[in-house]
Amino acid sequence: MQEKAANGEYENEEQIVMDLTRLLVYQEGETEDIYAIKGYDAICDTQVLYHKLEGTVYKQLEKININFKNKKTDEKTDDKKESKPLTAKHIFKKYASKFAKKG
Repeated sequence: MQEKAANGEYENEEQIVMDLTRLLVYQEGETEDIYAIKGYDAICDTQVLYHKLEGTVYKQLEKININFKNKKTDEKTDDKKESKPLTAKHIFKKYASKFAKKG
């Protein structure tokens, strides 16, 4: 996902949400929400699930800057040039209900 976002392979937010739902799920805990992130263990050559707390997950998602396909950088206004880049964290928070696991 990080590579697709950096290369501008996403056309809209829905595509990002689809990829995020394949990689991330959360379940409400008694004291904190618990997140499960799908990852890859190169040493064992297997897919693994990492269980993390909210702060750690948000830090990871904030590192993924989203560049949309067909978005021209020269058309940006001065206000947009100074604004923060769109990150996977923004998308995750906007569509948070899609990632909740019940039960």
